[in-house]
Amino acid sequence: PEFYGMLQKTLTKVDRASMAHGLEVRVPLLKKTFLESTLKLNINSHKPMERRKKILFNLLRNCYPSISPQQTKMGFSVSLAGWLKNNYYKPIKNTLINTKFCQDVGIEKKVLENMFELHKNGKKDFKWPIYSLYSLAIWMQNERKLIN
Repeated sequence: PEFYGMLQKTLTKVDRASMAHGLEVRVPLLKKTFLESTLKLNINSHKPMERRKKILFNLLRNCYPSISPQQTKMGFSVSLAGWLKNNYYKPIKNTLINTKFCQDVGIEKKVLENMFELHKNGKKDFKWPIYSLYSLAIWMQNERKLIN
């Protein structure tokens, strides 16, 4: 009973946050009786490394025999490296190659300029350091707005 109540509170928060950003994150099978039945199953009846989602596939086959399960998982990704080389190169670079930001964070401008140049030319992949620094810079800008 405690677990289920806590689950509902967590799901409400996840739903609100994901809907605010247009993301679909909710687990589709959350019926209380289903969860309780699943928790009673012997762990050996579902060995993910032997055959993933075996129980769900069997359930689908029994309830909807005309539908064949899709066994490949489809994700999504963004072309962060490409965005940092093309579409958002100038605005991100202008945000980071900023005297105030460099002083506040303790990074030399030349180091950042070199990172941008190597990334733009495809000599090194600096997408994550650049993106992380950009996130930090935006966060710092927003914090300053809140304080002032």
